[in-house]
Amino acid sequence: MAPTTAINSLDYANRFSWLQTAQLTEFLGQKYPPFAVYTAISDGPKYMMYPREPTPCVFGFRSGVKGIVINSLYDGATPYINAKTMREGMSSTALVTWQGIGHCVVSATYDTEGVEKCLRKVITYFETRGATLPIDGFTCRNSKQIASSRGKSTATAPSESARARRAAASTP
Repeated sequence: MAPTTAINSLDYANRFSWLQTAQLTEFLGQKYPPFAVYTAISDGPKYMMYPREPTPCVFGFRSGVKGIVINSLYDGATPYINAKTMREGMSSTALVTWQGIGHCVVSATYDTEGVEKCLRKVITYFETRGATLPIDGFTCRNSKQIASSRGKSTATAPSESARARRAAASTP
């Protein structure tokens, strides 16, 4: 068993009998193709019949918990609203927003400069052992424009040259 099995299993422990587990596993195998339910069929029974009492998950607000909640603005796996909800539940935590696209900030290979600046905030937090939290609501901006699938660029933070052009245009 993997080390995480015990952690994952405590959410399901003793909620299913061996018969219910077998019936659910058989049902999934009949309803869906094997590749779609392989993990559920192979790992599900060990989670569902783990020999411990279930541990209720922590629910509600926590004060005094220092930490960072970091989320991409356009993350399909963990939508941004979830990060905001998590942040609301921990009053001493800072929400850091990556202006990018995709799941996990570090995976944004299209903008390594922007990612590096963003992760510097997180690294500083860990290097100072939690003494230096980023400003709550800090937004890590893209360092360059991102091309969309249609070939048009999406709106991002203006570059230095764009700022200079606007400044020059606004002076009389």
